Formats: sequence, C-alpha cells, structure tokens
Amino acid sequence: MILPSAFVLGVRRSGTTLLRVMLDRHSQLAVPQCLGLLERLFPRARDVHLIRDGRDAAVSFLAIPEGIVTRTWAHPRSAADFACQWRSEVVAARCLGRRVGADRYLDVRYEALVAHFERELRLRRVCAFLGLDYEPGMLAYPGTVDVSRQPHQGGLLRPPTPGLRDWRRELSSAETASFEEVAGDLLAELGYEAQRAAPSPRGRLRLLSYEARAGSWCLAGKLVDRSPLWAPRYPPA
Repeated sequence: MILPSAFVLGVRRSGTTLLRVMLDRHSQLAVPQCLGLLERLFPRARDVHLIRDGRDAAVSFLAIPEGIVTRTWAHPRSAADFACQWRSEVVAARCLGRRVGADRYLDVRYEALVAHFERELRLRRVCAFLGLDYEPGMLAYPGTVDVSRQPHQGGLLRPPTPGLRDWRRELSSAETASFEEVAGDLLAELGYEAQRAAPSPRGRLRLLSYEARAGSWCLAGKLVDRSPLWAPRYPPA
C-alpha cells in the first residue's frame, strides 16, 4: 500500500522535532530532518499540526543559544515578538486545516503528546490519521538521538516530559502581559488560560510590524534567488 506524504507543522519550539523523532521510529516511515516541500507538489499530503502553549514555546525559543537559529528581519527577541510569530503561524496552519478538511489535517497538542497517560493515545491517533499501525517502539527513542550538535534539544535524551518549560515560573508578569496583548485571544480560543480576550492596540501594531518585516524578508529572499549575481555562486543542484 502506498501511503500519502505527510507534513509536520508547527511554530518553532512547539515539539515538532519530538514528534518527528517518534515518527521516525516507525518501521514504515522515514522522516527527513527538513521537509522543504511545497503543498502544490503533494496535493494529497496529510498535515499534522502540533500546537503548544505559545508562552511555553516563547520561553523555550528565547533560551536557545546564539548562533543556532538563523536571524531574519522578523527574528523574535522578546516574548511579545515571539507572540507575533506564534499567532501568525498557528493561524496560517489552522486556515490550511479548514481548507483541506479533516481527512488531511490533524491538530495535536504538545501538552497531550508528552503527558504520561495520554502520549500513547495521541500517537495512536496520529498513526491512524496517517494510515499506520501504532508501534510501541515509537516511544523508545531516548538513547537513540544524537543531539551533540544541537544542545538546545537535550530534552530528546529523556522520555516525553511534561513541564520542561513553564511560562508561569519563567516569564515575568510584564512578559506574559505583552504576549497576551498580541495573542491572548488565540490562547483562549485554543483552551489555554489567558487574561486578555482581544489584542490590544499596541499588540495589533506589533503584529503589523512583524508581518511587514517577515514579508519583506521573504521578498528579499526571492529577489536574491533571482539575482544574476547570486546564480553563478549557487547554481541549482
């Protein structure tokens, strides 16, 4: 049987690497480190969207050592900056889900994927969605993953562990408020506790600024790719 292609979607530091490692342990799957593929090339691909409380993801992202992540013009440097990225990418993925339908899109919560009594159930659900049988070895990845070049992914050396990051302890009240000024309503919509029901005017301005910088970065990349000065140095593979 030929299985459909699958994409794992998610904002950075939302557990996508953890899910990739689990899936890569399946006997019928081989998951590359980077999927750089476009939806138009795989019109029937199935999308698994991993969602994590954006504040926990922000704590994790802001703790990454310098030099690990490529900096763009929209690179988050604060919890509020990361809220812009988190909101934009989660909304985009969920819009994709509404467009392609439940047969091709599945939401998975990071918190459930690492919870002791839920992780196997969630993995079984992912496998069923992908047309696979669940294999217990998918959770037996500790000790098999080399993170020597990625010290910020040290969590992969242990079994799925809840609470590795906790925004309640690790974000200040001001940082939490600034995140929720941008994305508090989306947090609440997803079932996470949040104090703000709608973005503040300052939050909307932050989001507009982020979208402008992110869009400009993408446009600049396209222009560079098409530049006659760039092509001779980096010919197509």
